[in-house]
Amino acid sequence: MTLDYTGHPDDFLQWRRDHVPVYNKNRLKLGIFGTNCSNGCTITHAETSFEPTYEHNVKIAKLADRLGFEMLVPVGRWKHFGGTTMFNGDNLEVYTWATAMACNTKNIMVCATSHTPTAHPLFAAKQGASIDNISNGRFGLNIVCGWFRPEIEMFGKEQLPHSERYAMASDWVTCVKRSWTEQGFDHAGKYFTIKDGFLSPKPIQQPYPVLLNAGNSEDGREFSAREVDFNFITIATLESGRELVADIKKR
Repeated sequence: MTLDYTGHPDDFLQWRRDHVPVYNKNRLKLGIFGTNCSNGCTITHAETSFEPTYEHNVKIAKLADRLGFEMLVPVGRWKHFGGTTMFNGDNLEVYTWATAMACNTKNIMVCATSHTPTAHPLFAAKQGASIDNISNGRFGLNIVCGWFRPEIEMFGKEQLPHSERYAMASDWVTCVKRSWTEQGFDHAGKYFTIKDGFLSPKPIQQPYPVLLNAGNSEDGREFSAREVDFNFITIATLESGRELVADIKKR
């Protein structure tokens, strides 16, 4: 049995424009990143009023929602970076965090940032579909391949070579997409095997929840252009940003 998904996500573009917050008419999309982790995105001993607590995150999420921001994106983090700051050592798990933020907001999209080596695709798909239903179609999945070796090894996994991480991510996201759009499917990939895959309820979003990836390398750009809806890029200048966007669009 298959659902309505029959082609490229762009086939559902009008549906997304009508129903998905990040596809609204605003030319400039605004989001908040990293509030689930201690120190956010800044490695420092400077005093701050920021706390990576549930209460503080809800306060920020409600304010962003009220101001019309489109998206909340957490950092996917399992282990601190050491040193005297223990950067990102305190953090709220991303799927749990996304559910909590969804229950405290009305319009803004809530994302989970998921490492492909640490979450089985069926489990990620089930959690994502559940959050999409809880949020009434506001869930997004930010896919990361796992670059921080101590984090991956903590799970007893081998840190794969860079290009192979993206090959694994392609296998992973194929399983996630099929779980969201099919029933009773078999998948035999290099990294993941699924027999008689089943998931219900399916996500509200069509054909499936919004996907993001921060691929900036050659392999990363290829992956993001092929597999996801948005490339979560970092730019140093407007000119370098234009060049990067043009390159990804060509792919």
